[in-house]
Amino acid sequence: MTVVYDTIPLRAESRLLVRRAKWLFLRLVGRLSRVIITISTQSRDCIVRDLGVDRSRIIVAGLRVDADRIDRIRALRASLPPSETALFVGRFAPHKNLERLCRAFPRTSFRAAGGRLLLLGGSAEEVTTMTSWLAQESIDG
Repeated sequence: MTVVYDTIPLRAESRLLVRRAKWLFLRLVGRLSRVIITISTQSRDCIVRDLGVDRSRIIVAGLRVDADRIDRIRALRASLPPSETALFVGRFAPHKNLERLCRAFPRTSFRAAGGRLLLLGGSAEEVTTMTSWLAQESIDG
């Protein structure tokens, strides 16, 4: 049994040899695994298409929703003053196109009206790079 989150690395990798190596590895994983678990029907369809795995060998186990946590978050939000914030949570991977977001954000009407951009998930080095992109666009824009 193997968990395959998605096949995005096969499309996001710009270096042909690396992309080919990832494809070969994931294809082998698909052939050797009796069952593959993934998180969505979209991921399942990509695994079938990209790796040639038979749909019947894939189990979709959606991500669980914690209703109590949602209630706690709603209560916290209700107790705090509103904040106009665009939030990104995830890896700072190239296919996420965060450089473009950081370069464009200072020129948006959302920013001009006081909106903030909050990016969570990168390393200290990546945060420094993102900050420099934002600062440069604020100066140039």
